[in-house]
Amino acid sequence: MTRSALRTEVSALRNEMAGLVRTSVSTELALEESRLEGEELTARLAETALEYKLTKEELAYLRAQYADEVEAFSKERELLVAAHKTELDILRERHSDLESKYNRLVRPARSTVGRVVVEVRFWKEGDARRYSLRPASGSEISVSESDLHQQLTEMKARHGEKLYTKVIPDDNSLTHGEAWSFTNKILNRYDYYYQN
Repeated sequence: MTRSALRTEVSALRNEMAGLVRTSVSTELALEESRLEGEELTARLAETALEYKLTKEELAYLRAQYADEVEAFSKERELLVAAHKTELDILRERHSDLESKYNRLVRPARSTVGRVVVEVRFWKEGDARRYSLRPASGSEISVSESDLHQQLTEMKARHGEKLYTKVIPDDNSLTHGEAWSFTNKILNRYDYYYQN
């Protein structure tokens, strides 16, 4: 080999070697950068893991606190619901009582219109009690107390809510208490108005 060929070959080898050194240096630099990036990523990963752990612990703490608050709220709500239910039941009862009283106050007056009228008379002769009955289209007949109730019961069964009982107690032979007691008993048992 000639010198010039040798120089060319040495020069080519030097160039190749320089290229290899540059490649090696750039590879080392790349590896160093990768190692640094890896360390940075490892550090970030460690930070993220720590944050995750703290977040997980905070979440568990918050869940426990929330569960306690939910339980306390549920108990308080149940107590309030029970108290309000009791109050509501009381108000409903009062309302139904008031409604019943109101309906009695505003219902139409007792009337003979469209009714079957029967007159019941009551008086005393000495200590003996006397009764008479006059149906709507008949004449007055004297009856015993048991017959009076039997006939009124039959009329009530026949005429139902159309039976109007007109009680006429004798003011001269009866005390006010006797007259009121008898009138009340007859009206409450047989008269349409007192049945509702």
